[in-house]
Amino acid sequence: MQAENIGVELFRTFLAVSELRSHKRAAAHLHLSPPAVSGHLRRLQDQLGVKLFDTSVPGVRLSTEGAIVVETAKDIVNSHDRLIEQIQQSRSATPDRTTIRIGVPHELRCWLLVPLLAEVQKSHPELEFQLRRGSSTSLLNELKHGDLDICPAVTATPPPTTVRTYQEDVVWVSRPDEEHTLGNPVLIVAHPDGSIVRNLMLSSLEDANIRYRVTFQAAHIDGAIAAVRRGLGCMALLRSNAASDLFQRNDLPPIPHAYWGIHLRQTLPVIERLADDILTILP
Repeated sequence: MQAENIGVELFRTFLAVSELRSHKRAAAHLHLSPPAVSGHLRRLQDQLGVKLFDTSVPGVRLSTEGAIVVETAKDIVNSHDRLIEQIQQSRSATPDRTTIRIGVPHELRCWLLVPLLAEVQKSHPELEFQLRRGSSTSLLNELKHGDLDICPAVTATPPPTTVRTYQEDVVWVSRPDEEHTLGNPVLIVAHPDGSIVRNLMLSSLEDANIRYRVTFQAAHIDGAIAAVRRGLGCMALLRSNAASDLFQRNDLPPIPHAYWGIHLRQTLPVIERLADDILTILP
């Protein structure tokens, strides 16, 4: 007798036939064909090694062994159905994790985003966040190709009206004790290649035929400001990033405005909310 690995559906079919007293009614109840019902019963009897129904009398009547099996079959089917229900409820209570991929340009401090993301996650505990640092140009390219979901970015021209935008001044800064001294070439602290503010800064010097040399390059705004404080050079910064202890210079060429934009890959409500929240930390 082979009694291992008996399928729950075989017991379910057996219970339906025993309760409804009809193969045909059981088939309709289970959305099976009558031959499928007969096949289930045959397989169950073969695996248990007993006759479940008394075929010596008309109609559908349990055999002695069948009456024993029916009670255990009820326990098996009920336990199975309760387990499935519990799993489904658990999945409903704990939704699948969803990752929001956020581009962070060199001109934005990552730590400013942390309180916003913590607040969003309170109402959306299923969310996870991935921050990617890079130049605005590279991040916007990632967004275009579907590798990011949202990206605050700095551009040299106003972004499309379909994104949230803000215009900001770009200013020259140096440490206070260098307010009257400019070398030749001018020593420059800069963001890495691809940074819009870097491009605007260097273009303004080149257009004015001013010689310069980049002495320090930092991907993070705090590292760049630290380099300026230590006298490694002067730098162009968004006004909101210009620390109060730095001297804002007026003896270098003016730099055009830069434009913040909050760019979205898709307009899901949670991403729309996040875009509005990010806008509050921009100047």
